[in-house]
Amino acid sequence: MLKKDSTPCFPASLNAIIKVLIITIDLIQKLYHNIKPQQFQTTI
Repeated sequence: MLKKDSTPCFPASLNAIIKVLIITIDLIQKLYHNIKPQQFQTTI
């Protein structure tokens, strides 16, 4: 019974992880667009 319950949980957790990754990638892309490479060079 436990094995049957645990197997369907794996795809659900993977979907949640994928959603989080997509959200983080979107945020990183927005940050890069806001910061721009020129400002990075000046700070360094």
